[in-house]
Amino acid sequence: MIYFIYFILFLTPTYLLRFNIFYIPTNALELMIIILFLIWIVKKLLLGNLFYNLKTEIINNKLLYIGIFLLFIGFILSLVKSNDVLSSLGIIKSWFVVPLLFYIVLKNVLKNEIEKKKAFFVFIFSGFAISAIGLIYFILDILTYDNRLQAFYPHPNMLSIIMAVSVIMIIGLRFEIRKLNIIKYSVFVLFLFSLVFNLITTKSSGAHIGAILAIYFMDFKNFIFNKKYANYILFGIIIFAGLVLPFASKLTNPWEMERNSIASRLMVWQSSVEIIKDNFILGIGPADFQNKYLEYQENFNPYLEWAVPHSHNIFISTWLMSGFIGFIGFILILFSIFKKIPNNKSQISSVIALTILIYLLVHGFVDNTIWKNDLSIIFWFLIALI
Repeated sequence: MIYFIYFILFLTPTYLLRFNIFYIPTNALELMIIILFLIWIVKKLLLGNLFYNLKTEIINNKLLYIGIFLLFIGFILSLVKSNDVLSSLGIIKSWFVVPLLFYIVLKNVLKNEIEKKKAFFVFIFSGFAISAIGLIYFILDILTYDNRLQAFYPHPNMLSIIMAVSVIMIIGLRFEIRKLNIIKYSVFVLFLFSLVFNLITTKSSGAHIGAILAIYFMDFKNFIFNKKYANYILFGIIIFAGLVLPFASKLTNPWEMERNSIASRLMVWQSSVEIIKDNFILGIGPADFQNKYLEYQENFNPYLEWAVPHSHNIFISTWLMSGFIGFIGFILILFSIFKKIPNNKSQISSVIALTILIYLLVHGFVDNTIWKNDLSIIFWFLIALI
């Protein structure tokens, strides 16, 4: 079963292979995870310890599961406000339920440091394979209109996230890699150069800044792990900064700025905050941001960007998709993870996973780094390892 998990981690981009089963939209990644979960269920039933394992997991992580419950309730209640219930249900399935099933299996199967490190190495190999394809796109000059590399992904920022995560994993495992013979060590150096080149050519400032800050965190991890309440302070800073940016955007006038990604995000945040004010409790539903965003155009000068699938902020996106109840659930999930920091300082896998989670949250100040098929899988993969 553990090799099936590694296989799935390597093939996370297969969410792009979409098809229908009995008229239900799905994809290759989803199907593999569901099969994995069913195999795990059957195995546990045969052993007679399924319910004991689930009960123990929930008891040991009460705060996490309260957060998961609230987030799920928020998603369900938001359907009341959704104008596209079927699409919203599909998003809940693909971005929340299926990744959660993957988390449950991971938490019960990946038990020791060796298995967890192997999972990181598998993801690094996947990242390198993607970066090699990205190099081919770059050589063939298959770039976006503004000369950004996106390879086979729908947007450069999506490629940048996978590259940044892979780079952080290599740096986190650098002491393990140094123990390898010269040939294997050289291969990982090649991997790193390829990943960094792809990351740079996506021209994603959010990914660049987020990755640099996360890597610095590795150097200061002893302070965070050892100082009393430092983990709570770090959590508070991240949540505060993530919310202040969009809400403070009301103090700016992006229409008077040079037209760039900063001005566009400020404009999107202003519209998003207005949408939240009118849909504070229930949100607008997981599939409704684009239409609601266009609906609110009349409250502003002509938009700088019209095709905007999400709010470019992970906290605001969560609030809009699942309402205030879901947002509180998401915050509790994150709090339960940061609360564990002092207990995991001796495990390199936990340090790497936490570093990547911090990267996703910091980059999430200005982008969607969690709510997508493969990104949700990565998010819950990290939580399972912390």
